[in-house]
This record gives sequence, C-alpha cells and structure tokens, in this order.
Amino acid sequence: MERVRCKNSKSGIRQNYFTYDGNNVFIMPDVCNLIKNLKSTALRSSIKLPKEYCEAKGLPTEYVHCKFVADLWNIEQRKDSNRDEEFRLLHHLKREDIYPNNFQKMNVGSAVRFFSLKTAAAVETAVNCNLLPKDALTTAHFIRLIDEWFTLTSSKLRETSITKRNKEKI
Repeated sequence: MERVRCKNSKSGIRQNYFTYDGNNVFIMPDVCNLIKNLKSTALRSSIKLPKEYCEAKGLPTEYVHCKFVADLWNIEQRKDSNRDEEFRLLHHLKREDIYPNNFQKMNVGSAVRFFSLKTAAAVETAVNCNLLPKDALTTAHFIRLIDEWFTLTSSKLRETSITKRNKEKI
C-alpha cells in the first residue's frame, strides 16, 4: 500500500481521504496535536470568527485574542508581588502555560489547562471586574467551545463522546 498524504487543491480545499478498493478512507488528525497547535497559534496571533456566528451568539467582536489571558496573567503577577489581594483567577495555570519554550509547546496538559472552563470563567470574571475589556468575552466564548470540542473528541466514555444519541452536542 502506498503512503498517502492529505493534499490541498488549488482552490484551497483540503482533501483528508484517499480511496482504497472503491471506499473512501478518511484521515483525522490526532486531537492532542490539534489542541497544542491551536494554543500555539492562538497565543501568537488572533483568530477571526465568522461575522454571522458572532452576531447569533451576541459576541462583542469577531476576533479571538488569547493575549487577554496573558494580560490577565501579567495583572495577577503584579498584584501577587504586592500581596494586597489573595485570590488569583488563573490559579490553575503555570507560567509556562502562557509563555512556553519550544519543549513546553509540546505539552498536551498545558494546552488542556489553557482551553479549560476555569480559564474561560477567569476571563469573564476579569471583564466583570473591569480588569479586561469587553472584547475579551469573545475569547472566553472561544475557550469554552474548544473545551467542549476537546471533551467530546477525546472522551473514551460512551455518554460523553460523539455518538448517534448525543450528536446534538456537536
């Protein structure tokens, strides 16, 4: 059997299958690698969501900026050095989750912690406390979506994975 790779056509459409004995064999990337790559991309640049989706969900902007999480981290580090406040919103994250080196970028646990409900709730709380601008709510919404996607695609339990019964969750 020959080695098959995913190919991009000239129209920009990615073909993620090959044909073998008249059947299409679909290739899906590993979700752990996808979430690591998504985190790396999201921390480096912004992600644009479709305008219609943002309007339907009532989001303040079309852009996801994970720099808001880094900004909140930096705010908390300044407060922590002053010791005037005891609570931290991003208590579950480590410094290397926000500012990873080349080896730390490969850590799946770091990406899962970053795209967690705790991070989304921390960003939403920071917006409510006027620590971050209202545009950060789009980032919090995106983090919640990625958390839900990762939970569904990496689950090994029938009740929480993608099945015919719970396909509405997708």
